[in-house]
Amino acid sequence: MSRAPHVCMVCCQHVPDDVRVTQKLGAEMREAGMRVTWVGPERPRRGDDLGIDFRYYPLGSGKKERLLRHRAARAVAERVPDVDVYYAPEPDSAHVANALARARGAASIFDIHEVYHDEMLSRWAEGPLRAAMSAAVRLGMLAICARADLVVAVSEAVLAPYRSVPTRKLIVRNCAPLSFAEPGAAEVFPAGRRGPVLLHGKTTRSHGTEAVVRAAGLAARGLPGLSLVMFDTFGSVPDGFGRADFDRTVADAGASASVDLRQTVPMAAMPGILRESDVGLIAYDRTWGRNSLPNKLFEYMGAGIPIIAPSYAEEIRRIVEPERCGVLVDTESPEAIAGAIAQLAADPDEARAMGRRGREAFLARHNFRAEAAPLLDAIRAMVRS
Repeated sequence: MSRAPHVCMVCCQHVPDDVRVTQKLGAEMREAGMRVTWVGPERPRRGDDLGIDFRYYPLGSGKKERLLRHRAARAVAERVPDVDVYYAPEPDSAHVANALARARGAASIFDIHEVYHDEMLSRWAEGPLRAAMSAAVRLGMLAICARADLVVAVSEAVLAPYRSVPTRKLIVRNCAPLSFAEPGAAEVFPAGRRGPVLLHGKTTRSHGTEAVVRAAGLAARGLPGLSLVMFDTFGSVPDGFGRADFDRTVADAGASASVDLRQTVPMAAMPGILRESDVGLIAYDRTWGRNSLPNKLFEYMGAGIPIIAPSYAEEIRRIVEPERCGVLVDTESPEAIAGAIAQLAADPDEARAMGRRGREAFLARHNFRAEAAPLLDAIRAMVRS
């Protein structure tokens, strides 16, 4: 019988409680009997340690420190003994993982979460400079992929720019854990509720927060008591959208009575919030939405709530349309979002049916346990070989 693999997760930007890296992949590896060591920047943790060995380096501050963080990550990862597979969720940590794997006769996995040369770059550069930087970033990504033993991506759209590299590739979508379905389905549009509860999520420009707030203001005119649940993530991304911008948008939209702005919560608390919701919103703009396949799509499905999502998001469309679990609209348009909210509220029976269909599809096909199984098999095969 082959021994259990030892996976070292090397991180430069991801936090210890990161949902995909730690609470999903790390948890599934541990559940499968693998040994897991996590190396990354020292930040407060709120979640369970999941049996993972956390090893930190000082976070530091400033842009220069952030760009050179891979050096600190390598210094710590080099001291982790008996590693079979180095796993990296960022380009800079993938450079470290590839180098350590080659030096130590191990294997390396590069997990790509974003289209770095396009959507991610849009937050940092515009105009002619962006075109030149985009070409350089893509070439760098191709080189990193070519050195890895396995390239993993969250969707086909994210993987497509690197398909030409001969390295083995695998798509592991960012599905929600089965725990999102375990407490039972949400009671969608229950009798006696003061108004519909809409769950949006992060407060960033790219997540469509401005359009959603304006839509809530419009929809609330015909739906008294409407509540829009959002989480305070101001400053989490450099998109120029801060708390002052948010407050102005809320006031301009006449949505002050509807917006329920909360502090962020651990992943374990989300199923309870989902079960108090009637509709799940995904409202990425076109820059981010066209290739997006966010984990909250699957969280909404697991909870059994209908979804409003971008009609231009091809990855989302491939799930929502055949599973018939939501409404697709132009989510850059507050009027279109408000119309979809009114549509679901006017036909609660169909809204509940959408939620049921989504939940059934989640349990059968779209949960992280099923999604991660091929990756775990690939890791076992790396150790046997």
